Amino acid sequence: MESTVTKNSFKLLPFLILVIINTSIITTACLGESIPLGPGNLAFSIDILALNQQEHAGIHKISEVLAENLPKIGIGINIIELTTKDRIAERTWSYPIGFEHGYLPPYSEGGFDVVLREIKWNLDYTYEGHFDSGSIPPNGLNYYQYINPKYDDDLNSFLNESDPTTRTAYFLALDRLLYDELPSIAICYPRTVYSLKDSVSGFELELLNTNQHRLENWENSDGYTLNYGFREKLSGTSIFNENSIGDSFWTQAVYGSLYTRTKHYEDWIPMIANNTIVSAKNNGKMNITVGMDRLAKFSDGSQVLSEDVKYSYELLLNTSHSSSQQFNYAKCFQLIESISIIDNYTLQFNLNKIYFSPCKILSLGILDKSRVEPLVDTFGYEIFEELPGTFDVQYDLVTSCGPYKLDLLDLDQNLFNLSPNPYWNNLSFSNGIQPHLLSLNSSYISSDQEGIEKLELGVIDFIELKDYIIPDLKTGYTNELSIDRVTIELGLNMMHPVFGTGELTPVGTGESAINIRKGISHAIPRDDIITDILLGLGVPGVAPYSMYRWDEIMPYAYDLDLARSYLEMASYGPLCIIPEEIGSNYMLLIMIFGLVTTVIICKRKKNNEKR
Repeated sequence: MESTVTKNSFKLLPFLILVIINTSIITTACLGESIPLGPGNLAFSIDILALNQQEHAGIHKISEVLAENLPKIGIGINIIELTTKDRIAERTWSYPIGFEHGYLPPYSEGGFDVVLREIKWNLDYTYEGHFDSGSIPPNGLNYYQYINPKYDDDLNSFLNESDPTTRTAYFLALDRLLYDELPSIAICYPRTVYSLKDSVSGFELELLNTNQHRLENWENSDGYTLNYGFREKLSGTSIFNENSIGDSFWTQAVYGSLYTRTKHYEDWIPMIANNTIVSAKNNGKMNITVGMDRLAKFSDGSQVLSEDVKYSYELLLNTSHSSSQQFNYAKCFQLIESISIIDNYTLQFNLNKIYFSPCKILSLGILDKSRVEPLVDTFGYEIFEELPGTFDVQYDLVTSCGPYKLDLLDLDQNLFNLSPNPYWNNLSFSNGIQPHLLSLNSSYISSDQEGIEKLELGVIDFIELKDYIIPDLKTGYTNELSIDRVTIELGLNMMHPVFGTGELTPVGTGESAINIRKGISHAIPRDDIITDILLGLGVPGVAPYSMYRWDEIMPYAYDLDLARSYLEMASYGPLCIIPEEIGSNYMLLIMIFGLVTTVIICKRKKNNEKR
């Protein structure tokens, strides 16, 4: 007698045959044709937030390149919002976290998916405040919402290390993490073109790019005057209120400091400091004792004393008024617990932790306390908004101990005029060398073309160009190129459920999200962007705030096949589809098999019930 199991198996045999036939047809269809990731087969779609043409000449065009290439690897584009920096801030680093989401949501919910913008960094950049977990808005600028304990540990080690070799190793480790995990995709580092007379020399492009230039070293063999052309209008009135490149150009020459950059920018040298002693304490704190050059004088001939330095720093440490320098020196100010005067020419900075770059702390411009303090007491902090030479302030706010003094500042006409500080040559460190130029003047230039014309007419001697052109200058003039400390980045929202956390990918893992971000990076044609949009004025991006690791880390190559393979690793693979020529027949067969299967099952069930 046959077992019950055998009988039941025979009852299911017709159904199993149908399943086998059905599977065979499906397999045949899949083998016949499949669609790889691309415009006809999108894995998901994103929204792009980017600076518009008025904010940046090239970024809006780069957004078009992304919109052309990302669909080729299966990533669709819903919206490209070209807008202002302020509008971008509302969706990113200034987003009101906590009111609804508790995090920066995707673009469709008021936040962002990816943002295409320009980020600037300086010679002392440390990564602090941009990618560490403690700096997610509103506590910092980590709008990416990148969280990695290893990154936090390496950053802490980097910030507390004083040995240059070890610091470099930590910095490279930070670069490597950001390069591998891609919360920010570095597209390129633009170059700046400076056009100038051959007679101009002594400038340092690295320092000029970061507003730390040494104008006392500049020369013009055609004479003792230099006219500098600016594409940005002047708006600042003192070192406490500088808002443009033109503002920082003259304030850098007027305001002296304890320390300044060397001509070759990598190191620091004293300006009015002498006998500086740095001592680390057992409790993790640090003291910096600074002796001052007794020959240092303000441009009116008065002596520079310890009280002037202390007063200048305390003005900026006072948060009851705003200042552009409070942002520039924010990290340094957070370290200062107090400043103590030891005598007229010696003072001590007491820091709450060990800091790797004490000279950075000592590089703030110095005001004359005897002239500024009475003005603050009488008129309040509003004086820092007043134009030098006006009734209340005259030139008291710009009486400093730098190599030059301010003779004229006209914001309406965008003009300034500098002449040498007559007491500068008394300083011990300068060996009595006076600034080479007797007059340094500004001119506002509304366009690069106007600047080039005025340069060749002899109206100006030096200009920074803005519109990604390398002019063909006549004999006697030169173009100088520098790599900017600027990155055009694609910042990614690490809380995005697909390419951020990966929770909505087919496999739902963080590793799948990393693979998607790598795919995006490989889909960016960096060389084409530099050639076609920046007209050759750029270098492929590696890490968001570093361009010095090309020996260790290479830019992501443009490779659409490789990009698609990374998305396939995230389980967004080629789809199995029905070839068009058998599509209608296949659907008819499926319907017939479904009907036959239903009839057989119902008949079997009915016979069983009769038994």
